[in-house]
Amino acid sequence: MSTTTRPATNATLFKTSCPEPEGGWIVSSRRLGHKDLDAAFRTANRLDDYAGSFVDTSVDSRTMKQMDTDAAAGSDDVATWIVNVAVTEDPIAAKTAIRAVWGGGVCVTAAEHTESELRRIGTEVRELPGWLSSSTGDDEVEVQVTYDDGSIQAWVDQEYGSGVVVVSSALADVT
Repeated sequence: MSTTTRPATNATLFKTSCPEPEGGWIVSSRRLGHKDLDAAFRTANRLDDYAGSFVDTSVDSRTMKQMDTDAAAGSDDVATWIVNVAVTEDPIAAKTAIRAVWGGGVCVTAAEHTESELRRIGTEVRELPGWLSSSTGDDEVEVQVTYDDGSIQAWVDQEYGSGVVVVSSALADVT
């Protein structure tokens, strides 16, 4: 998951995993503006067990171009957008906190690692031999190195746990 509040440009990447609630996503006709949406993400980001967030715009009938045009004109309608938040400990508390500031759709899911934990690991892996880049998302740290014969992946699995850090190698063995 990512902390950046961003419209889903690819519906398969940023699609809400929660089923639509009975009665629909919107629970309050108040608190459905852009400031409310921003408040929802600020609230989520302050949670002790915060693991990431995104906004799903796939239920918005407008094209991305129309959304951009509306936003530029100051008439952006975000009421149908769904706030997605991942937490590691208390999804009920997270949903309650977000509901206090956002009247639209909310989907809270479980994650293994907090965002701060993944960022710390992301900083630490910069010391790996041949490190080229690293990023966090989807409850893992992705690392690209110049070359890994499998030993770097084995080391990070032992150090951080299997599946927490995924190593990809820019170079591959030629057979």
